[in-house]
Amino acid sequence: MQKKTVRKYKRGDSTGRNSKKILDALTLDEMFDKFMTFKKTEALAPRTIQELYIL
Repeated sequence: MQKKTVRKYKRGDSTGRNSKKILDALTLDEMFDKFMTFKKTEALAPRTIQELYIL
């Protein structure tokens, strides 16, 4: 007989911030700036960073 899986959280329950509220609060330019800041911290090649700005 199999044991029942014990879940820490119910499906659909958010454990952190509500992403919809965050997305509603930011403009597209602000989201892009956050994205580029994250990409720069990944230590990508300078050309890759430049290409992301072109796309």
